[in-house]
Amino acid sequence: MIPDAVFMPIHLIPLQMGELPKDKEIILYCRSRCPFLPRLYLLLMKQEFGNVTNLQRGIIGWARGGFEVVRRRAV
Repeated sequence: MIPDAVFMPIHLIPLQMGELPKDKEIILYCRSRCPFLPRLYLLLMKQEFGNVTNLQRGIIGWARGGFEVVRRRAV
């Protein structure tokens, strides 16, 4: 995962939108590509989350681009 990121399974995001900060950047990503992320992105934007990014190539693309990744800590 991206360093300092908070992990939230994609299927829980619509159920837990009230817990998401509207004043911080939200980066949506899956392992590689996920067909649901564009719809989730639009849903968050409609709910006035102003700083939302859909990481198009997922965490694999992020790592291949040379950006740092860390293992997710056990919850």
